[in-house]
Amino acid sequence: MRVAEFETAMALKDKDLLATDQRFKELEKALAQEKSAKDRLVGEFSSKEAAIAELQHKLESAGSEKVLLKGEVDTFKKENTRLQAQLVEIKNQKDAAEAQLQEVRDQKPAPPLAPAPTRVLATSQPPPAPSDTSGAAPDPAGVIDFVLKKKTQ
Repeated sequence: MRVAEFETAMALKDKDLLATDQRFKELEKALAQEKSAKDRLVGEFSSKEAAIAELQHKLESAGSEKVLLKGEVDTFKKENTRLQAQLVEIKNQKDAAEAQLQEVRDQKPAPPLAPAPTRVLATSQPPPAPSDTSGAAPDPAGVIDFVLKKKTQ
């Protein structure tokens, strides 16, 4: 009877040992899977770290470009303001010149209108040159040019 108990105990122990061995093999497989998953995660982490470093570099570059572009925008704004002031000054000079021209026109009577020239066939002789001593009124366009030249000097 003792032998039967011993054999039964041995069979139970063998069964437990086989179950433990089976459990040990399952745990080894799980450990191997976790190691491979860990290696995969480490690889992903490294690639993501590299991507983050690259993005940080791009962010820094974009920041410096932003500063440069902001400086250029400020320069363009200053130049625009200067040019607008210059434009206002030129408009004021033009208005003053037009006012002076109007004063000149108001002081001198307008010359009588001449009849429209009739069409004449071209001749081989050039038309006579106008005389400066004729005493005619100055050309309004010439007066404007003269006044503008004086103002710009």
